[in-house]
Amino acid sequence: MRLLTVLVLSGAALIGTTGPAHASLGDQLHKLLPSDGAEGYHFGISIAVDGTVVLVGAYADDDHGDASGSAYLFDAVTGGQIHKLLPEDGSAHDTFGCAVAISGTIAVVAAQRDGDNGDRSGSVYVFDATTGEQTFKLVPDDGETYDYFGHSVAISGTTVIVGAQGDDDNGTGSGSAYLFDAATGPSCGSCWPTTAQPTMRSDGPSESAGRPPSSGRIGRTAWRGTPARRTCSTRPRGSRSRS
Repeated sequence: MRLLTVLVLSGAALIGTTGPAHASLGDQLHKLLPSDGAEGYHFGISIAVDGTVVLVGAYADDDHGDASGSAYLFDAVTGGQIHKLLPEDGSAHDTFGCAVAISGTIAVVAAQRDGDNGDRSGSVYVFDATTGEQTFKLVPDDGETYDYFGHSVAISGTTVIVGAQGDDDNGTGSGSAYLFDAATGPSCGSCWPTTAQPTMRSDGPSESAGRPPSSGRIGRTAWRGTPARRTCSTRPRGSRSRS
């Protein structure tokens, strides 16, 4: 059996295969480049793959302003671009695309510097990977300035987990993580739940860890601690000058 692997080098994504006959060296199948790539977009800052669909972030793309960000879906078999994903309410310095995840037809893209709950409070967007359409926007009910919600994301089935490494419930920079059900939220495109339903809160994983919320709405479970994998820098970056 041959397994799909994705490697990012210097602003491009390389697709190869590994398997019993390729244990030490995979076969490069494609080099992925966005159809509208440009200097300083940082395409490949984040990557995810499920089956034959690849999701690549470009957090400094400027379709909605400097460093507003974007993400791209590719067919790993042909190497062709399928969709370019943009948030409906994107704005400058949101860094949409700083972290990405995909499971089946659900693509998840983070914008950790979005400001719905204050400067750099962060948000996460859910897309239909088949159509490229935005379905939900996820924002925590207790989000605050400098939480960096969306610093890391992961998805399994319809359960999305989002890291907020700047959350301060246990002290400055103590961090937290939130669980959402990406299948049962409000179908209003660029909105978020007005009343989130808490399902559990603890100081660490338990038997319920990783299970989707039982509520029919997007629920929230907060795990205290540090996100397992850093995917975005929280340090200020200099603005790019473009001619």
